[in-house]
Amino acid sequence: MSEDFKEKWKQYREGTLTEEERAEVELELEKLEAYQTYLKERREKEESLVPKRVQWWRKWGPRLRRGALVTAILFVVGIVLTVLTAVYYDSGDRLENYSDVAQATVALTQPNVETGGMNTSTGFFFKLNLSSDLKKRIGDEFTKAGTLDVDLFFNRVSDRRWDWRLDEPGWEPFHEAEQNDGLGWSRLENLPKGTVVEAYLAFDRPYQTQEVLDHMNPYRFLPVWYAVDTGEESGKWEEDDWLDERIGFPHEGIWLDRFAESREETVEGRFFFGLGTVTSESIEFPEMDEYGSADIREQNFMDTFRFVVDHADMADQIVGFPTVRWEERFRYVEQNGVQIYGAVITGPTKEVLKLKEEKWVKGVHVGEVRLWNWNWGDADET
Repeated sequence: MSEDFKEKWKQYREGTLTEEERAEVELELEKLEAYQTYLKERREKEESLVPKRVQWWRKWGPRLRRGALVTAILFVVGIVLTVLTAVYYDSGDRLENYSDVAQATVALTQPNVETGGMNTSTGFFFKLNLSSDLKKRIGDEFTKAGTLDVDLFFNRVSDRRWDWRLDEPGWEPFHEAEQNDGLGWSRLENLPKGTVVEAYLAFDRPYQTQEVLDHMNPYRFLPVWYAVDTGEESGKWEEDDWLDERIGFPHEGIWLDRFAESREETVEGRFFFGLGTVTSESIEFPEMDEYGSADIREQNFMDTFRFVVDHADMADQIVGFPTVRWEERFRYVEQNGVQIYGAVITGPTKEVLKLKEEKWVKGVHVGEVRLWNWNWGDADET
């Protein structure tokens, strides 16, 4: 387009051309329109001769190439992030620490509930999932009580889900055992022979660990969890300073690998590669008497308690309450010793009922009940 035409087009729009000049411009515009129509028809005719497959590729090919490039980049980034996530959690014992915190928190705060270890799986972009079935011992069998899922982003809990199939443990069982005016004993009396129960006992006062073990020994039921006085139970905290979780320990202990003793054993001999030595490493835990070893049980409880105190933020997020006060309660037990104010036991209903005559048992709350599944000791309800 010439400069002369541009100038005339400007004057045409402004209406400053003479009639003759205006007619010339309009004639040129008609020519341009005819040219455009001709070129359009020629292009459509040429395109009609091109195979449809080629036409489709011309239209969509560039878009598909861009999409494939973006997909490939995202795939590579995903692989890199997945590898970095695995490296992050595997380095510095993070995976073991987080798994142990979850397992220890459950053992310390949930009466007669155990995990049996945590399943771990790393996800995308520095996410980690810890999961486990929650099991209760009722009689001589373990029953699934629910599940626990904990999601972490780096070192912070982003979500946690307690999914209970059975009644969720709480403060109530021990308080109800103490304050239910004999309703627990009445329920035990009304349950038929041939049943086993989970029972929460409230003691008349706090006892040392060995004293509790001695009390339990003559009976043919199993102690499974002990509730420890951490200050609230003995009135250290104000009424409006409520603590959201009870704390205690299982009868069998909380034996995380970090508490085990490592032992190396070297064997000399002839192997498939010839004469030589092979060194193997194993871990072992202290042996405990069924109704003894109070010092080992207490030390294991305090070691686990201290470990959770060191990871109190994560433990609070798993429990779901901000007022567990791990540090203060640990110091209380450290200063006053392990004093047990209640216990969870399981066994034959009528064997548990015998505790009604014991002065050291203030009350009982009945938890889960099952038909006879007892194959331990000489208790007989047939």
